[in-house]
Amino acid sequence: MNKLFRSRGSQTQPERRAFQVQKNSDMVLLSVARICIMLLCLALPVGTALAAEDPASDVTELSLSELLKVKVLKVNGVSRYEQSALEAPAHVTVITAEDIQRYDYRLLSDLLKGVAGLYVTDDRNYRYLGYRGFSRPGDYNTKVLIMLDGVRLNDEVYHQAPIGFDFPLDLRLVERVEVIRGPSQAIYGNNAFLLVINVISKAPAGTRQIETEISADSRGGTTERMTLSGPISNAGDGLLFSGSLLQSSGSDLYLPANDTPETNNGIAHGCDYARSGSAFFKYNQSKFSLLGGYLQDTKGIPTGSWGTIFNDSTSRTKDQRFFADLSYLAVQAPSGTLRLRSYLNAYNYDGAYASTSDPTYRDLSRAVTAGAEVLGNIVLPGKHILAGGIDFRHGFKVQQADTTGYDDNRTVSELGIFIQDEYRPFEPLILTGSVRYDYLTQGLQTVNPKGAAVLLPMDGLALKYLFGRSFRAPNAYERYYAANGFLANPGLREEVMYSNELVAEYEVANDLKMTVTGFQYDYRNLISQYLAADGLSRFKNAGRIRTRGVESEITATWQAWSGVFSHTFQNTTNAEDPGQPVFNSPHNLVKLRLSRELLNRKLTVSSELNYTSQIATLQPGQNASDYVLVNLTILGRNILIKGLDASLSVYNLFDRRYSQPGGFEHLPTTLIPQEGITGDFRVSYRF
Repeated sequence: MNKLFRSRGSQTQPERRAFQVQKNSDMVLLSVARICIMLLCLALPVGTALAAEDPASDVTELSLSELLKVKVLKVNGVSRYEQSALEAPAHVTVITAEDIQRYDYRLLSDLLKGVAGLYVTDDRNYRYLGYRGFSRPGDYNTKVLIMLDGVRLNDEVYHQAPIGFDFPLDLRLVERVEVIRGPSQAIYGNNAFLLVINVISKAPAGTRQIETEISADSRGGTTERMTLSGPISNAGDGLLFSGSLLQSSGSDLYLPANDTPETNNGIAHGCDYARSGSAFFKYNQSKFSLLGGYLQDTKGIPTGSWGTIFNDSTSRTKDQRFFADLSYLAVQAPSGTLRLRSYLNAYNYDGAYASTSDPTYRDLSRAVTAGAEVLGNIVLPGKHILAGGIDFRHGFKVQQADTTGYDDNRTVSELGIFIQDEYRPFEPLILTGSVRYDYLTQGLQTVNPKGAAVLLPMDGLALKYLFGRSFRAPNAYERYYAANGFLANPGLREEVMYSNELVAEYEVANDLKMTVTGFQYDYRNLISQYLAADGLSRFKNAGRIRTRGVESEITATWQAWSGVFSHTFQNTTNAEDPGQPVFNSPHNLVKLRLSRELLNRKLTVSSELNYTSQIATLQPGQNASDYVLVNLTILGRNILIKGLDASLSVYNLFDRRYSQPGGFEHLPTTLIPQEGITGDFRVSYRF
């Protein structure tokens, strides 16, 4: 990820051009959303009747399986205290450890692909998250906030949210992932622009346990993990420690734009490799929690991006992440809680880029950040729950440099104060209002409100109206980078987004949940990269985009079956030029997950289907074709002996050949080929 490298004297930033592509013709899929709305309306009286006829109204009379069904789903990330997902002022999707094992998700990006409204673009170096039709070239996941047990993972140079090989936790150590849709700026501050993804790691086991795991895939990739977990004192203190290794040789890629005899006829051989190692620990005590982790990830660049020599395996990126967090629960009572937190984050980036003018060029970034937070909530008379917090973050080192002598090193700070009031004027209605003030040392300060009205007219039904204003401050790269044909722009202002959502959620005893969301997002002052008349590239506030759409989701369980179906229709338009299609913005996303338990849960068969409609690329008149991907996983538990699990997964089961749009750095290549059929075998043993 040389964020801006050019082959000096030969590579220039391409001018932005008007695009004219055919409109998407698969609007028929919009009928799926209409069907879901009709089903929701029909299900209301049916669910009410089922609830009225249920004789087991006393939970003491329920069996264990029935007790599990009536368990209320709780989330922590919306208001920063525990509350019912149905009552929370947001629409939240929760992916559990059971889901991760059933569908054999290997990377966080694989997990997010299956969530309604989300899509992932893979440029064979990093992975980028799109949400409801919005994913811009050159945007390094800056509009998504990723947290691990409350620790902010977005780095301080690029504000990039890691979701691929650079995510610093093995997914087998994840208890659940909360995907909080819409802006959460009024609670979390910078980068909580579109989404907050709250990853919660597993707590130390109640008894001493060792788990080992190995896996191998059909493309020569291997992973190994060992985890130690359990109590370390009679007082209940627990410790978890884990280490993971990953190695993959990747695939040979054919890129037609590079098809010459000098470049191996457009085939990149041995350049798509990945190697990573990570370590994680977590210590829990009744009041204190201490956790930390380290990741080093090296990824080869097979696309010849940024004007580098094609089919040269020395071009690669290396990411290092370190984080540590100490949390103290000072007060925990029915009337409220108070938590204190301090943390340290470090991020190093080292990009090696082979070019004809400088075969040994290196691009470097360093960031070291410390922060502290005070967070609490209290139950007040008059049916109010008041929450608030103060957080401060200081970047001791925010450095960008290269081997030509360019070196920009500075410090940055951010201070945020927020307050939220949850008020129930009468029993079926919950009103929530939040406001946050942020001050940034770059000379920016902003106030962002968020409001929600949640109506609960009957058991299991929630009708929500959500409104918010969010901002995304320019990062150090966008404001201060001034090398290789780029001009700094310290005067950049923050991006702004206004969101409006209507959400209907309906649950029938956890056996059936239906959600329909209508949304409109208005983006203003978007930070865009352009080529000035002097031939230098720079960033400026110059974009306005609007997204409208409807999203439908059905989650159901029946006996040994479980499944999730979702459809998102979205239409993203350029407000300044409505005739210009928006890059990397599919109109339709369809997702289906289906799982069946057999042999008293010892065997589970799970399949996942993802459909993405055609997407406009940077080439005028060119679209990436639509595609359907199907994955299949067979999971066996306690095979032969207790604690021995094994799974066999096939990804892209029907070997669909497809491509995704490339960014400006890949030109003249506009389509990046993706993986064909891949098999993976995994074995784990707990003792």
